[in-house]
Amino acid sequence: MIKNKFEKKSGIKPVKETSINKKFEKKFLDNLFARVEKYRSSDKSFYALRLLERLLFKFPLNPKAYEKIGLCEIDLGDSLGALRSFLTANFLDPKNLDVKAHCAACFLMIGAKDKSLKFINEILSVEKHHFMGKMLLGRYYEISGNYQKALKELQTIENQNDHANFPQLLGLIGVCWMAQQNPQKAFEYLENALSLDPENVDALFHKAVCHGQLNEIDDALSEIEKVIKIDPNYPEALAFSALYLFLKGQKNQAVARIEKAFEKDPQSETIKTIREEIFSTKTTQVKSLEIF
Repeated sequence: MIKNKFEKKSGIKPVKETSINKKFEKKFLDNLFARVEKYRSSDKSFYALRLLERLLFKFPLNPKAYEKIGLCEIDLGDSLGALRSFLTANFLDPKNLDVKAHCAACFLMIGAKDKSLKFINEILSVEKHHFMGKMLLGRYYEISGNYQKALKELQTIENQNDHANFPQLLGLIGVCWMAQQNPQKAFEYLENALSLDPENVDALFHKAVCHGQLNEIDDALSEIEKVIKIDPNYPEALAFSALYLFLKGQKNQAVARIEKAFEKDPQSETIKTIREEIFSTKTTQVKSLEIF
């Protein structure tokens, strides 16, 4: 009654939620998310993030906005911020398997393997051969040092070669073969990964380490320099370049590189091991080639 009196007096009627309104809302959101992806593809994730944060004032419960915010935060190196955003998206849209995969990946990044496995199992209980679910399970086993189990899981989705993350899958399989001291098999997968994605820095890095395993130091150094050219702040690449420079007798350059790597990631056991050997070894006979 009060509502009708107000409408009669003011002449203002509330906007009703209609299919037309929903249609324009969907179009608006689709266009905005397209702009976000355009920013991200141009290495402008900071601007994409600001755009999404403004969007939340109008749509504070939009799960896709939180998912996109998480992806931008990953681009910007904020894994904890990304995890919070993905968990919010998962709370708002608990049936979205891709969001669960993002949560699992973030937990793996911060070393929370058990929490990651919980999300992975949720994904695979719904879709047995979900690409990212299986890939993350393989990654879980690889991090845990169970390379045979990792290969078993990863090879079940090798036929899904149309997935956007297929090059990353091939690279991960290559890493597992490296860990099993089979650099020839690793080369096969890493080369295939690079043929699909030539600037895949992880595949390039592990290809360089493969050369190192085979004691092909010139090739190892050449490949690792390609990684550093693409990503000058890749800590492990800086560390292994230091190792290869040291093995070639270029100790001053090696020291500069390993110190830069240590500054980027002082907690890395691999970097600490290489650093210790460079500073303590008087010859070029070091053990770091056996790290992988």
